[in-house]
Amino acid sequence: MKAFVSSLDKSKVGRIVNFGSAAMLNSTYKKVKAVADKVGIPMDEREFHCKGEFKAFHKGRPNDEDLKAAAEFAGQFK
Repeated sequence: MKAFVSSLDKSKVGRIVNFGSAAMLNSTYKKVKAVADKVGIPMDEREFHCKGEFKAFHKGRPNDEDLKAAAEFAGQFK
């Protein structure tokens, strides 16, 4: 994530909207924002996060409901 955000051309990116799925974290917003701030790209205050599968944790996640929620969230940015 750090390398990807750092590689973005800020003249071509209006803002970053954080999407994440992690088994152990409830949010990756602060970590992404720290990198975005370093490269001068604004970060939207809204974010989407759902649980992700990792080993025995949260089997089958993201699931169909998570994907539907992500699509609804993304629809805000049309």
